[in-house]
Amino acid sequence: MVAARKNRTAVVGVVQAVREVGSDVVELEVEVQSTRGVEGQPDLLTDHQSTGRPWTLQARRSELPEGDLTGWHVSGEAVLAGPDVIRLVTTEPAPVLSPPGP
Repeated sequence: MVAARKNRTAVVGVVQAVREVGSDVVELEVEVQSTRGVEGQPDLLTDHQSTGRPWTLQARRSELPEGDLTGWHVSGEAVLAGPDVIRLVTTEPAPVLSPPGP
């Protein structure tokens, strides 16, 4: 087994869909608007994930706002946790999720 390499990428986007995949795990389908590296951490996502199609970010449901998050804006950090597994960082710094405007 190979250990995941530490990495962080700042991500800004809009949630297009939410899928329950476990008792406390969801996949957020996010239309990415921008990404950038995080100081002091390798950015393994920006150059390897297309911003032209949604990214699937995994997160703990209990650490996200309740209700349907479709259309919500998300700004936070993500890590490449394994092959085809991108996780939204829900600890420090916590992501900012805001509902769509009027």
